[in-house]
Order: sequence, then C-alpha cells, then structure tokens
Amino acid sequence: MFSMVQLECFLAVAEELHFGQAAERLQMTQPPLSRHIQQMERTIGTPLFHRSSRRVELTAAGRALLPRARQIIDLATKSEAEVRSVGAGIAGTLTIGYTAMAGLTILPDLIRRKREEFPGVRLFLRELVSTDQVDELARGTIDLALMRPIGARQGIASRRVFEEELVLAVPSDWALASDAAPVSLTALEGTPFLMYSPGESRYLHDLMQTILREQHVRPRIMQYAGQIMAILALVSVGLGCAIVPASARDIASSRIALLPIRLGAGKADPPRVGIDLAWAPETVTPLARSIIAIAVGGNATAAP
Repeated sequence: MFSMVQLECFLAVAEELHFGQAAERLQMTQPPLSRHIQQMERTIGTPLFHRSSRRVELTAAGRALLPRARQIIDLATKSEAEVRSVGAGIAGTLTIGYTAMAGLTILPDLIRRKREEFPGVRLFLRELVSTDQVDELARGTIDLALMRPIGARQGIASRRVFEEELVLAVPSDWALASDAAPVSLTALEGTPFLMYSPGESRYLHDLMQTILREQHVRPRIMQYAGQIMAILALVSVGLGCAIVPASARDIASSRIALLPIRLGAGKADPPRVGIDLAWAPETVTPLARSIIAIAVGGNATAAP
C-alpha cells in the first residue's frame, strides 16, 4: 500500500517530469524523493518512470497510476477539510425535530439563516409532537428539537426561540364571528369548547386550563385533540370554539374566524404561547451548537 507521502512524490515527478524540479516543488532534497519512488516501484514490482540522463517519462504503469493518484490526494485533501469543518461546527449533517406549528413559524427562518451562514450543512427534518421529540433527544436520534415548552427535564436544555399571541377560533357562522373586537373569555362560559389532549399536547392543555381557571370560565368541553390542525378542523364543522396560536391564520379555512382575546382580572396583555429549541447537552455536537447560536438570536461564534 502506498503512503500519502509516496503518492505526493509520484504526482510531483509525474507532473514535472524532472526529479530536481519535483523535489524543489515538495521542498525536499532529491535523494529522499528518489527513495520514495523506488519504494513504490518495489511495492508494485514494475517501474513507474523511464529515466535517462536527459529526460524522465512515465511508463504504462505510471500513466495508469497518475489519475488514481490525483483522485486519492484530492479525496484526502477534501476529507481533511470536511472533517475540520465538522469539528468546527460549520459543516456536516443535522437532524431537527419540529412540531407542525414550529414548521409554520420559526423553522422556515431557521432554514434560511442556516443556508446563509452554513451552506455546507445538510438538514434532516422530522415532524414530531413535543412529547416524542423529548424521547428522540434522549435516544440521540435527533440533534435539536423545536417544540412546545416542557419545563425542567433531566438531560434536556432549552431556550425560548419564538412567542406569539393566542386567539379565539370560532365557526364563521357563530354570532361572535361578526364582531372583530377582542372577545372577553367570559363569553365562553358554557360555550362548546375544543380542548387539547393532556397526553399529546400537555403544554397547551395545561396552559388552556390555567387561562380558563384564572378567568373563572367553564366552557363545555366537547372534544379533545392532540394537534392544532385537528382542533381547527373540528372548529370548521361547528363542533365548538378553541384557543389557538395566532399563526393558525396561515392554515385556518374560510369557515373559521380568528378573533383577538381580551382578558379580565387586571390582565391587560393577551395570553401568549411559546416554542422552545431543545437539545441534550451531554451529546450536543459543535454543529448543533452553531445552529443553537443563530436560533437564539446570536451568531455562530457563541452558543449557550
């Protein structure tokens, strides 16, 4: 087997067709260059060059080796650069989990910024509910997760990367839909209501429970669903109303009216909902840290 040094010596002589010039190009003396070539010829059992006092020419074996030597050296050079880039967090492959609403909000901007700052990074994207993303992070099958906040969880770190207001989704033929003014949640008392599943959508379920309890409102829960798209589908057929993120405007049908919410009890600001970027600190890669840095509003030079 040839060493990289031997291949570099062969390539220099093959391209210069002069041992002295090849040695000068490699910044070495001629005797060790000649020894490397001789060792190669002994290894394969045939000459690579015809040598005379006047000229150096490739043999048939030398001509056959030349393109392969170039390919090997080129591949080794590129591989070294790629590995160095991966180690520096500017190249490689990254798997990101995301919820459907993250796909509508924060993910497109993250992909755009990744293309601008890390064009050599290849992304694999997996749509998963938040609870499944936590499991996948723990197993190491995804590198980063864009999901609803999960609170403190051992082995998982997270940062808030997106927030938006909540709005009220009602069937467009309901009386509430005729008024674009903010709706007081007290209007939902006894009203048919669609609630998030406490299993698949624990964060949104608990958040709705808290908001309704603080506003002393008890709607009539008609159905539970785990995904916002499912909630909107049930609203569109008149099964009830629901509180959803404002970004639902991008996917709500014409049979749904989305209305601003007004809180009572001294709460002036509308309720908000967040999306977190999460990762496993013990296994986070340099590349993942680079993406974390741009996602939280910084740059690739500093990650949490």
